[in-house]
Amino acid sequence: MNETRRTHLEAIPPVPAILAGIVSVQAGAALAKGLFPALGPIGTVGLRVAEQKEEG
Repeated sequence: MNETRRTHLEAIPPVPAILAGIVSVQAGAALAKGLFPALGPIGTVGLRVAEQKEEG
């Protein structure tokens, strides 16, 4: 009666998921390193908040 439809891809295996997470964190840190001198802390936070509002 209560059927679940799969409309998304199957789960990513653990090792690639962990590696993707590591790459994501490192890429974000590298981006932030360049943003802080250019925008300052308040500008960087504002950019992140604005980006989150667009996604969610």
